[in-house]
Amino acid sequence: MFQILDGKHVSNEILEGLEGSTGSLAVVLVGERPDSLAYIRMKKRACEKVGIVFQLFQFTDTVSQEELLHQVESLNEDPSITGIIVQLPLPPHIDRNAIVQSVADEKDVDGFSTATMGSIAKG
Repeated sequence: MFQILDGKHVSNEILEGLEGSTGSLAVVLVGERPDSLAYIRMKKRACEKVGIVFQLFQFTDTVSQEELLHQVESLNEDPSITGIIVQLPLPPHIDRNAIVQSVADEKDVDGFSTATMGSIAKG
């Protein structure tokens, strides 16, 4: 038997459970894609709703891979940052895997790291 879930209701319950949480979310964005900006606005609102600090690190489409890697490494080392999202897609000149894999496993909000994906695959 199937059960239909009310996604909005489940989402609100999760957010209510997070109210009063401490931590901070760093979002790394390259470019100004409207869909990415909309997604980030939703994440920012959700963070504000539950009291999580939201920080946006935005770069132009011409940013180098080295600059992005440096930013992610800085966020990994910053103890005040508890979660990191690298907003995808990235421009073609950036190696998506290199950037995504540079996010520390314990700060990987999207769960795209090799360790996280391996854990999912293992069940």
